[in-house]
Amino acid sequence: MPQEPLPMPLESISAAPVVLAPWSDNYAKWYDMVHYDHPYSVIANKINDLARRRWGTNKRVVVEVGCGTGTLTYFLRHRLPADWVLMGCDPSKGMLDMAHNKYPSMRWEHGTFPFEGNADLIVASFNVVNYVEDLGAWMTDAVGALTNDGMLLFDALDAEDVLRNGMKRLSKCGTQGRYRFSCDMAPERDGEKAKLNYHVTITKDRKPHLEFKTTHKIVLWTMRRLFDCMPAKTYVRVEDWGPTRFYVVTRRP
Repeated sequence: MPQEPLPMPLESISAAPVVLAPWSDNYAKWYDMVHYDHPYSVIANKINDLARRRWGTNKRVVVEVGCGTGTLTYFLRHRLPADWVLMGCDPSKGMLDMAHNKYPSMRWEHGTFPFEGNADLIVASFNVVNYVEDLGAWMTDAVGALTNDGMLLFDALDAEDVLRNGMKRLSKCGTQGRYRFSCDMAPERDGEKAKLNYHVTITKDRKPHLEFKTTHKIVLWTMRRLFDCMPAKTYVRVEDWGPTRFYVVTRRP
């Protein structure tokens, strides 16, 4: 299978801190490289299909929370009807700065739920909820920000599999001209939480060029715990979209 193209020119990279704090300004500059192989286009297509099945092409408001550097939001802009309102928001200013630099014509807001009024569709993708400590409060805020016929759409790391079989070490790489990029993720489980230890190296002409490390701390939410955190008078269904499992939350009549 051919490698996906890397999102940034590696020849422009000259230096980086040896250890990057997750979600820091420095980490934001490297986020796209660490996560270059996310299935953004596939997920955007699925979200677009789901939204159009529910509302047709009637104008709606869509918000991606925890949008990171804005790649999925960008793909959604090119899938959803042109007159739909779309914004991305993230509590990391560094991540939003990167999103704005990449896609300056789009709308970006700093915060978790920084918008006024209600949204028809709130999207929290690529395991955003695994970084939330108080998931019950987060879910209450998210559902409270929906319109009466709105939807909350989120995915989560398959905690049942992790708790049953352990976390697997992951490696990925890509090439760009004379440069080669590799990322190794070594997990450490701690009960119902885990650390994801990333180690990124770049070589030039097969010689060391630079490297950095970063660690993410996550919560392993099982499906039962996810359902326990749902606000009252909500309905939840599961959509299996191949690369990931999404949960669709709506208000009960």
